[in-house]
Amino acid sequence: MNIFQRVARAIRLFDGATTEKKQSSTEKALDLVKQGNVHEDAGRLAVAEKCYLAAIEAAPDLAAAHLNLGNAYMALGAPQKAISAYKKAASCDPTLAACHFNLGNAYSRLTRPETALECYRTATSMNPKFVQAWVAMGNSLSDMQRHDDAIRAYRQAIEIQPEFPEAYFNMGISQRLAGRVHDAVS
Repeated sequence: MNIFQRVARAIRLFDGATTEKKQSSTEKALDLVKQGNVHEDAGRLAVAEKCYLAAIEAAPDLAAAHLNLGNAYMALGAPQKAISAYKKAASCDPTLAACHFNLGNAYSRLTRPETALECYRTATSMNPKFVQAWVAMGNSLSDMQRHDDAIRAYRQAIEIQPEFPEAYFNMGISQRLAGRVHDAVS
């Protein structure tokens, strides 16, 4: 069975899952989020968006629905809409570091590195081992010409996950921009 057949089968299964049994609103919303994820993975972003919106209608306080809606909006090139969705997700579950990380990515896309930086700081304070958030923090700091701080953020990412090439690459760029060419090539 190829990937397209597996996706089509998964969609049929998810479509049937919400009608076969009596579900709570949260269960229905979770199934709709899963459906949305399948559609998003298959590149059907508009359909995914509808699934996430239906999930939110079924369970308005389900953080996963808002988070995934934000991801769909980012993929659709609508970071402002994504920001609203991520903020709602964070208000539904303030412990989700991913909400703050994704919120930072949306602000970064809007070239607002200072605001993105605060979001990444929140994400890393919630989850100090969140490697991608440390790298994104370094990227925002670099965008703000704060290369020494960026290098520290990249080093933190490398300390957590030594096999993370993006951290090394970006740190090398920041070292070069900070005038430390020797460090950048060593």
